[in-house]
Amino acid sequence: MGRYHDLIDRLAHIPGFGRECLGHVGSPSSDYPFYRVHSQGISRGEALRRICLAAGVHGDEPAGVEAVVRFLEKKPNLDGSIFLSAFPCLNPMGYDRGTRENGEGIDLNREFHQRHPPQEVLWARQAASKDRYDLFICCHDDVDANGFYLYEAKRERGPGLGPSIVSAIREVAPIDRRPTIDGRTNHGGVIRPTNWHRRTTGWSMALYLYKLGTPHCLILETPTSLPFEEQVRIHLKALDHVFASFLEGRFGSGSAGRGKGPHH
Repeated sequence: MGRYHDLIDRLAHIPGFGRECLGHVGSPSSDYPFYRVHSQGISRGEALRRICLAAGVHGDEPAGVEAVVRFLEKKPNLDGSIFLSAFPCLNPMGYDRGTRENGEGIDLNREFHQRHPPQEVLWARQAASKDRYDLFICCHDDVDANGFYLYEAKRERGPGLGPSIVSAIREVAPIDRRPTIDGRTNHGGVIRPTNWHRRTTGWSMALYLYKLGTPHCLILETPTSLPFEEQVRIHLKALDHVFASFLEGRFGSGSAGRGKGPHH
């Protein structure tokens, strides 16, 4: 448990955030604790907004993991009204081994709809369903991308944050301009998955939470062709932009998604 051990050690030393072990994966000889971290000083019930960050659902996409941990380490300004929850590494064994799949050879990003999912997915679902987020952000790295792009799903009308995130990233990195990505239309770096409910290849955490009632979901994708540190910086710039926009009030009213959607 090399680099994952280093990761969880860093999580234990982030001021202002609590670390919660939801369970353990692996064998007795290679035990991997599965962590969620959350902001302290404000409870879920007191918060006006609830935001969730996630990364590392694919173990061979480490830049997103590093970006989420660095973002937490620099103590984002949450203005005393935001409850921030994070799953810095959804796939501990895959992260340690550098594999897309988990220790059982399963792609966790396709398992969030299953009645009996892998343990990592079950823990994430159980914890996330209690918080009822207003915004969910998942960080990914894409081996096929030739620039940054993102997925954005939102229930409220309006342009969303996607175009402004792409504009911010354009200053420091290329944008993926392919007309279609994974069969979906690419609008200058923004993909709006309007047909998510018809997906037959399995559900990601973003899709699960969106169907559960989370009104706004972002999936950030950086190209693995870029150096690792550049990928991390792209993720961090996108996260900084999202949080600045959130705090400036460029979102709809809080708690929009709570109490809606199916429970699984």
